[in-house]
Amino acid sequence: MDFDFSDDQQQLRDAARRWVDKAYTFEHRRAAVQAGGFSRDTYSALAELGLTALNVPEAHGGMGMGAVEAMVVMEEMGRGMVLEPLAQSFMAARC
Repeated sequence: MDFDFSDDQQQLRDAARRWVDKAYTFEHRRAAVQAGGFSRDTYSALAELGLTALNVPEAHGGMGMGAVEAMVVMEEMGRGMVLEPLAQSFMAARC
């Protein structure tokens, strides 16, 4: 059994990591905390990247990916201590 990430999964990880490294600085995180816990603008940026629709079926306008891809993205969001409620959008897509 092969547990390595596919090329698509690795590219998704790399894209999420680049976004975190570029857009989610310590100063950005501090401003979000002072503003109430998270930034609507940042959540909108995540939505523009398609990450809020990661596991929504393609027939409904999502990316049609699964739990492994969600885990890959959440791992990178956790590495960057991203405060925005991205995991909730993954759970809502499966309900």
